[in-house]
Amino acid sequence: VLAGLRFLREVLRWPLDSIFVFGRSIGCGPAITLAAQYEVGGLILVSPMTSLRDLCRDIAGALAVIIEERFPNLERIARTSSPTLIIHGMKDEVVPCRHGRELFGACRSRKLMVCPPDMGHNTDLLSDVSYLVLPMLQFFALPDYSFEELVVPAWAYSPTASIEETYMSSVESAATSATRGSEDIDEEPSVFSRIASFLTPPQAAPRQLSRPCREDFTTVVAAGASITPPPATHQRLTAARHSLAP
Repeated sequence: VLAGLRFLREVLRWPLDSIFVFGRSIGCGPAITLAAQYEVGGLILVSPMTSLRDLCRDIAGALAVIIEERFPNLERIARTSSPTLIIHGMKDEVVPCRHGRELFGACRSRKLMVCPPDMGHNTDLLSDVSYLVLPMLQFFALPDYSFEELVVPAWAYSPTASIEETYMSSVESAATSATRGSEDIDEEPSVFSRIASFLTPPQAAPRQLSRPCREDFTTVVAAGASITPPPATHQRLTAARHSLAP
């Protein structure tokens, strides 16, 4: 989830207040966690659970204490400040509707809860406009047009498996370098630009990516600007680069 937000902010330069985070079922955990750290344009939760342990307690009773808590959603949603839409079907037999109601009560931001009487846990949200479409249009100030062209760099479509590994390695190295100081962000390309340079075929004209945004990830990106991939990773990326050549 964080990698996706970094891509939107640093590469596509999409404004934070125009990003909506959507989570369904267990995916509500990462969605709430992200919204608790960043004030996004909106948070949409479908069939959320208060916590993984609470859900297990509904099924296994006292044995739920052995479950490691990964998603303390009830605690984290109190730290969100983004407008929050919660949708929980009354016929949900996987995550009882009370979970959604408790999260709604704990949320301190502007909020709306919708409980469709005929909606189950895996119901198609587009099968009835009253499930998702209408609540979104009524609750959020969604634009009906945009004059900005969204340009996605070619390397983002590469099927190479090394992209994720290289990005995570870059972020980890950047975090380590950040404690030692970093150079000015305007003088070096971003981490994504480094990755793009490896994945762009030799015959293709290089594409200059936009400068990263300063607002959220300035320290990490600035430190990551001077990252050099490990030899093994560099070798794999070089091989991938030539394999993508026409």
